[in-house]
Amino acid sequence: MAKTKQSKAPAQPQEEAPPVQHNQRRYDGRMSVRIAPATLNTDTREVDLTIATEAPVPMYEWDRDCYVDEVLLMDGLHLDEVRRGKLVLLDSHAMDSVRRVLGSVVELRVDGDQFAGRAQFSTVSGPEFTKVQEGHVDEVSVGYRVAAAAFIEPGESAEVAGKTFTAGARPLKVCTSWTPHEASMVPVGADSNAGTRAQNPKRTKQGGTTMAAKKREQGVDATEVRAPEIDETTEQAEPVAVTTRDSAPTAHADIQVDEDAVRELATRQERKRIADIERHFEPFVDVPGAADLLASVRSEGASVNDARLRLLELLGTLDQPAEVRRVEVKTEERDNQRANFAAGLAIRSGIPGLCDDDERGREFGNRRMIDICRAIVGPSAWSMNEVELAGRAFSHSSGDFPYILANVANKSMLAGYESVTPTWSRWCATGSLPDFKTGHINQLAEAGYLSEVQAGAEYPEHTFDENRESRTLTKFGKIFAITEEAVINDDLGAFTQIPSKHGRAWARTINYQAYKRLLAATTMTDGYVLFSDDHSNLDDSTTEITTVDHASAVIRALYQLMVAQKDLDAVSNLNIMPAFVLCGHTLNPYLAQAIYEAGRGANNRAVDVQRMGLDLIVDAEIENTDINGEDDIVVMLANPGDAPVVQMEFLNGNAAPTLSRQDGFEIDGMKLKVKGYCGATCVDYRGGAKFDVD
Repeated sequence: MAKTKQSKAPAQPQEEAPPVQHNQRRYDGRMSVRIAPATLNTDTREVDLTIATEAPVPMYEWDRDCYVDEVLLMDGLHLDEVRRGKLVLLDSHAMDSVRRVLGSVVELRVDGDQFAGRAQFSTVSGPEFTKVQEGHVDEVSVGYRVAAAAFIEPGESAEVAGKTFTAGARPLKVCTSWTPHEASMVPVGADSNAGTRAQNPKRTKQGGTTMAAKKREQGVDATEVRAPEIDETTEQAEPVAVTTRDSAPTAHADIQVDEDAVRELATRQERKRIADIERHFEPFVDVPGAADLLASVRSEGASVNDARLRLLELLGTLDQPAEVRRVEVKTEERDNQRANFAAGLAIRSGIPGLCDDDERGREFGNRRMIDICRAIVGPSAWSMNEVELAGRAFSHSSGDFPYILANVANKSMLAGYESVTPTWSRWCATGSLPDFKTGHINQLAEAGYLSEVQAGAEYPEHTFDENRESRTLTKFGKIFAITEEAVINDDLGAFTQIPSKHGRAWARTINYQAYKRLLAATTMTDGYVLFSDDHSNLDDSTTEITTVDHASAVIRALYQLMVAQKDLDAVSNLNIMPAFVLCGHTLNPYLAQAIYEAGRGANNRAVDVQRMGLDLIVDAEIENTDINGEDDIVVMLANPGDAPVVQMEFLNGNAAPTLSRQDGFEIDGMKLKVKGYCGATCVDYRGGAKFDVD
């Protein structure tokens, strides 16, 4: 934002730099003060916009961790890279929903030192267009990406792209290559030459002379002096001299200064600075030292950002008694900074799907972990070595750095968990438990057959038999650490690959527990083992499977066991049909041929097996001897929706693992704990049959 200057202007308070807008994704705020633009057409819902100018605007530069005055050179504007030759028109840069789209900006062009276009409002953006029509909303902001820029240190001059620039109290960043990607109507901007445009006979699209051109003709440096738009209602107004922020004014005989405007601007800025500082201090009025610090930053003329950083440092050093209420400041700025850095680290990890905001990820994907530490710690970080900086970031009062690392680690863990395709989910039923108390599954018998009722006789009453099996949850977990050394070495694997491996480990744990319950000699409430002669679902033949014919014979035998199962009344036939055959990798070749291959000859005994419509599930856990597995075991199961044999239980139905963190004292860094809850229950024996060589 530029300000007026004069040789006899009264002393002005130091103008503050705007607060760090971590959520702007490199957005540039551009402001206008004109009202009721004459270019507005209510029939077509259009209005001309000045989207950006070459005026310097204070911006936060991440690489330097400070504010710079940024200039967008119109010669470096790449309109050829704008998609479909138009920009989307947003409400205050919001991209979270298509409802934020107000319309489009077309007829994009460079008009002297201005980037202009014509806004077309959608018919559903009625309230916003009305505010523009009434003159209440007339400020425009542009979102853009910078491809190349030159920096000029404070107080120095340099020639960039054929123009001479002089930096003021802050570094000057001259953007020589940039591409816009959206424009926004905003409540408050930062460039007094950007906004909705009024018709001006002195500034025409063709053949007209811009004020910047006139100044160049008079020998005035266009980078130091520029003229504001002239309202159509005040065409005779004299031009006003303006300079870049913190730059020295340029004296010219034909330039006049509005002294009242200077005083009003200074007063308004000082009031805003004090009000913003007091807003940050308000939650901490009872904290010892906060009142003195507030008085100090007010009288010193400190910027809002400096005051906020000094407040955070005070809160981090105080040993507050228990009765003092500690308030955690959660601002949009802080949340967006966290999201920006987390997205950058996620996209650096290379794990597919880990970054849920690709635009943020690309923008911040070049940030090393030590750079994130420096941004979080603040200006004092530049006096620290990397070991001190990493330690300070872990212990910083905001807790941002551990939060960011834990956020990415959690996403990595869930990505690893979802990358595993366990086989248990195909043949197991699933259930939910609200706590760790022992619950039960009641397996009701079928109703058998309906009874014959003679004329005039009463209907017989049926009493259901039932089995009751116990079920409960078990907790599983592991701990791993992220250390200062991993941060300094920029070791992405410490908080992406390691959590991802733990996520996969949890997926395998669930699978292991399911097969353990299936294969272990689990005794059910009736006193018999799940697969046993007492349940008529065990084939312990001495014939090993060494050929496809052997495999076919085993499948037929298990089929006969399943379809012969009776209801709990031992009378009613259930006709349970098999759906899956489970085996290990040893028997896979024989069973796969028996189930899936086409006829192999005139006397093909496998045809009946193929007609059963079975699916083969192969899992190494079948051969895991730790859970009573063997390489010669074959299990046949029904669809779990028809006759479940094993049911997996989860806490509140959530099978995903959870991640919790502890900022450790015994280690330099933090510890992360992966945990999950599951349980496996034998539901009913009648939906399965097992082959096991005795």
